[in-house]
Amino acid sequence: MKSEKRLNNTIYLMHVITQLYTKEHKISILDFVDLDKKVKIYNYIQKCPDIFDGLPEMEILKRVEEYISDKEGIQA
Repeated sequence: MKSEKRLNNTIYLMHVITQLYTKEHKISILDFVDLDKKVKIYNYIQKCPDIFDGLPEMEILKRVEEYISDKEGIQA
């Protein structure tokens, strides 16, 4: 039961983060998917969904932006 709840929470977070990021950065969902292929955003969410618990949407977005920035810096 707990793993099902965690899975549902993870899927929900993936949806919310996709919507927040695409809206904030004015990109399409397909562009977001391309970005995910490069920096593995969904893997990050899946591995540690608990770090987003209780955070307001803008703080969630900030954490994801920091993650993306860190990953892009490594790849550059």
